[in-house]
Amino acid sequence: MELDELKNTWAALDERLKQNESLNTRIVKEMLETKSNKSLSKILRYETIGAFVVLAIAPFILFIYDDRFQIKDKTIGPLFLVSMFFLCLLSFVWQAFKIYNLMKIDFSAVVSDNIRIVNRYNIWIKREKLITWFSIPLLGGLCTYLYAQLSLNLFSWVFLTCVFILVTLFTYYQYKTLYDKNINSILKSLDELKELDE
Repeated sequence: MELDELKNTWAALDERLKQNESLNTRIVKEMLETKSNKSLSKILRYETIGAFVVLAIAPFILFIYDDRFQIKDKTIGPLFLVSMFFLCLLSFVWQAFKIYNLMKIDFSAVVSDNIRIVNRYNIWIKREKLITWFSIPLLGGLCTYLYAQLSLNLFSWVFLTCVFILVTLFTYYQYKTLYDKNINSILKSLDELKELDE
């Protein structure tokens, strides 16, 4: 009789442990999905703001070019502004493309598909980072050339230098803090979710 009671107690305890393990797994999954979703939301918000900013800058670039934009070299000024206009439009398309791909992430879907999308996005960001670090000095050099052509005062040169420094610092901050941190957080959570599924 005691042996049957012991077996029943053991079976009930085993069933309760299995239920607790299943509940714990579900809680951990929800926590990981919430953490990933927060990081993804930050990136999506930033990409969306970036898309609207470059779209707003594009007409402004064309607006600033008028007869008062007098430089000695008559081709470099208009060429620079038109190039910047098309660069803004291209940046907008790139931002929209990244947003579209990030919106494919569904944490209720297959984890390996999400990992693939985030890894692909991570590769795009690394390439974008290289292009950006190459572009900043190039644009700085072109702006310096245009400033020299315009024969501007000291205050304008100080302003250009400050803008160049701020752009460089902001670029470093955005890639280090926003992109790298959040992408790594999403990938880590997705890897843990994959381990839980296995």
